[in-house]
Amino acid sequence: MFTLLLVLSFIVMAGLAAAGLLLSAADQGAGTEASTPSLSDLSSVEPR
Repeated sequence: MFTLLLVLSFIVMAGLAAAGLLLSAADQGAGTEASTPSLSDLSSVEPR
C-alpha cells in the first residue's frame, strides 16, 4: 500500500513538473497561437 501511494505521488509530481514546463514554454513563446505563425515566417524567410 505504501509503494502504491509513493508511485501515485511520483506520477502527480511528474505531471505537475511537465505542466510547469509546458506553461513556461508557452509564456516564452507568447502563447501557442503566436508560436505557429513564427514557424511559418521562418519558412517564408528561407530563400528558395
